[in-house]
Amino acid sequence: MMAYNFQRIVFAAHKDDNNTNANKSNKESDKNKRLDATPDEQKKRMHEAYSEIGKKGGETRAEQLGHEGYVEMGKKDGQARTEQMSQEVKKDSTKEKDKDEKYKK
Repeated sequence: MMAYNFQRIVFAAHKDDNNTNANKSNKESDKNKRLDATPDEQKKRMHEAYSEIGKKGGETRAEQLGHEGYVEMGKKDGQARTEQMSQEVKKDSTKEKDKDEKYKK
């Protein structure tokens, strides 16, 4: 799996090198557009860019885990939540016992 990710990175870098000259003028015009944008437009573009990054990251993680991985993750989350709830119930019952003991005295 690690070798596959490395190959993807190397391929992407090589692809970028081949397209660098063709994209220089496009990048410069995009840069000028970004500089001329209002703060609201810049925020919108940033939001879109981060949303896209998050989406790609989620898709990559889904490919890594697969269906079985998500099933296992759900089971672990359910177990953790059950433990968390049982501890909260224990704390609440301890508080109730303390209150009862105070009133008895």
